[in-house]
Amino acid sequence: MNKDKALYPQLAAERQTKTRHGVLAVLRGRQPLAAPEILVRLKKQKVVVNKTTVYRELEFLLKKKVISEMVLQDGLKRYELTPAEHGHHLVCLDCRAIEHVVLDKDLEEQEKQISRSRHFKIMSHSLEFYGLCRRCTKK
Repeated sequence: MNKDKALYPQLAAERQTKTRHGVLAVLRGRQPLAAPEILVRLKKQKVVVNKTTVYRELEFLLKKKVISEMVLQDGLKRYELTPAEHGHHLVCLDCRAIEHVVLDKDLEEQEKQISRSRHFKIMSHSLEFYGLCRRCTKK
């Protein structure tokens, strides 16, 4: 559990609970997960926790910027460890796999240009690509 404090300096002064450790361990997988999926994976790892505690933990980790939240077309909130670089997602419409992808810096310039030309202060943006992953394309 002390490993979490080393990996996430923003948690250094915080109490390290079994729930927090479990949620972080589950999110270390490459796939962003919805809260119900996190609960199922915690159960599989024999971490006994109630639903309210998991939601509270997700809010805490969001506030500390350890995790990021994303909402796809299906409206479900999903969570992932905050990536080192700002990125976007490839979403498979068949198997629902989600992959993080970093785009060229041209997108940053485009965002600045839109902000200037429209006099609009952009706080954040979301960009997802929907299609079929390599596995599903081969089916």
